[in-house]
Amino acid sequence: MLSGFERNSLLRQCWQQGHWADGLGTIVRPMRSSLHRMRRKMLHRGSPSVNVAEQVLTAPAFSESIRPAFCEKIPDATDVPFPKRLVDDVNRMAQGSYPLAGGAFRSVDSSALDQLADLEDWHAYHRMYWAVRLSQAVCARVPGAEKLFLAEVPRWLKNAWLDDSVVGHSYTTSERIASFNEILFWIGASKSTELLAVAGSLKNRMWQDACRLQDRMEFALGVHNHLLNNARGLLIAALALPECKEAREWSDRAFQVWEDLGPKLILEDGTFGEQSSHYHLLLCRTALEYWLAAARLGRELAPGLRERIPAMFRLANDLLRADGSLPRFGDVCPDHGVEELRGLMAAGYFLGILDESPAERCVTPLTFYYCDRVGHLPPSDRLAPARHYPAGGFAFLRSESAPVDLVVHADPRPEVGTHGDAGRGSFELRWRNHFLVREPGSFLGPTKPGQIQRRTGRIQNVTCLNGLAPGVTPEDRQYLPEWYLPKGGTLDLINNSAIQLRCEGFRRLRPDIFLFRTWQLDDSGCVSFSERIEGSGEAGFESRMCLGDLPWSEPVQDDASDVSRMRWQDADGASVQMTVHPPQGTKVSVDPCTFVAEYGQQKPGRMLRVAGDQRLPLEWRVKWEFNLECLQ
Repeated sequence: MLSGFERNSLLRQCWQQGHWADGLGTIVRPMRSSLHRMRRKMLHRGSPSVNVAEQVLTAPAFSESIRPAFCEKIPDATDVPFPKRLVDDVNRMAQGSYPLAGGAFRSVDSSALDQLADLEDWHAYHRMYWAVRLSQAVCARVPGAEKLFLAEVPRWLKNAWLDDSVVGHSYTTSERIASFNEILFWIGASKSTELLAVAGSLKNRMWQDACRLQDRMEFALGVHNHLLNNARGLLIAALALPECKEAREWSDRAFQVWEDLGPKLILEDGTFGEQSSHYHLLLCRTALEYWLAAARLGRELAPGLRERIPAMFRLANDLLRADGSLPRFGDVCPDHGVEELRGLMAAGYFLGILDESPAERCVTPLTFYYCDRVGHLPPSDRLAPARHYPAGGFAFLRSESAPVDLVVHADPRPEVGTHGDAGRGSFELRWRNHFLVREPGSFLGPTKPGQIQRRTGRIQNVTCLNGLAPGVTPEDRQYLPEWYLPKGGTLDLINNSAIQLRCEGFRRLRPDIFLFRTWQLDDSGCVSFSERIEGSGEAGFESRMCLGDLPWSEPVQDDASDVSRMRWQDADGASVQMTVHPPQGTKVSVDPCTFVAEYGQQKPGRMLRVAGDQRLPLEWRVKWEFNLECLQ
């Protein structure tokens, strides 16, 4: 249902501009929705139950031989740098706790999966990510891993899951096919006779899943990442099971999806168009597989993608920092945490897709999964002092004199992305690898409706007027007429030292309201932020900045000027002072908040809040000054 602030604003605009039908429709929508739910309940009452999962298909006989899908040969397991955490992972799985959505471990009873608190955990169990970890642990010679694999994976394969309503979901099926292929790859690397005996059953289930997926692709979603994921599943099945007569049909269908949707979802500057930095990184993996599949099958890439996919990796390399951190603009994905995607940039580099040294100099099993030749990564290139991706609205500023990096996201398009949020113009600021301002992130679990709040401006590092954020949420978008929607804006890079946002989102409050945000990196290394809101009339002003979990001092206010100052000192004595020059008449406070570490994992932090009733126009600013004298 339409959120309260957005509903009030829409109704006011409807009456002022004469959109009577839209106004009346908005008023009666709650009643219509309630009647619709009652009608559906009555229609379905007494109807026979339908089994979601179907009978197991009869598959052709498969051999135990394993053909890598993306490279020519399976590596020697002793050359692969498996993560040390696999020992702990195996111990936890042996006790019945499995890595599920976002990589978090949950206790699992496979006979009562519907009792899991989050539906995404149920999906994650059937996507078999946990089995991939077990197969890697076998290669790494982790004690107990092979025994656990031989107990759990065949048990899953032998279960028809006829009463399970999740196992056949098309997205989950696509992910499971990809997991099966990874498992086969690591089974081959393990050289375990016992594990090789499971290969035929894995191929059998992969074939069944691909046959069903071909008829259940998610075309109803329109231009959506799920369809690229469906295509991913079919491509992997075609590469892993080339002896099947269906393989050519699967690959044809997958390449057609990429032909139709790839250029629409990957923008001309390489940004994945669903307004989420995590999904951008995740879809780099999907795009890499498409790139390799096209080469192996002798197919042409869709128009423009030979240039856009390398650009996609370049943006990911700007987002993914040397320490493995990623700013969480938009939704955080439940499929794979950032930790599980480490080594992807190295794979892109070794395959010639990423044309610069990976910022995160990390080779992992994922790198070996895609690359025949894995060499030594060169020293990281000096990061560009400024980068701008105008189509998707990402901009970066960096300084070597004061180790500062700033990233801003403000998609200039009026469209609301599938995994975006209302925080147009949110940003993240780091100094010496510490988060001074942290993008709080959002996620939306199907069984966590309260998480819709995380997509609103009340969470992101943005300003709200009368409760309205600069953008609208995907949830509200479905109820809003085209004439009412924000018309986007511009995000510009100025002289490689400043970023400026011009946003029209508040015109849905009043047509004369424009927002301008500017971030400036001074020669001295100081960072300044200023915001100007043009327009007229009164508005409830509220701006937030998530400070993460750094132990900042409490704000000290100068009563004469209303200026507030906060300070944080690092362990070695280096310090930063944040000075807030708020609009006159507003109150500066620091309140508790949470930020997203991974899907479903929120950590406590604090948020700077500047709020009060204001008459437009208004202007305010913040400055961060760094002191490194103690280190000299």
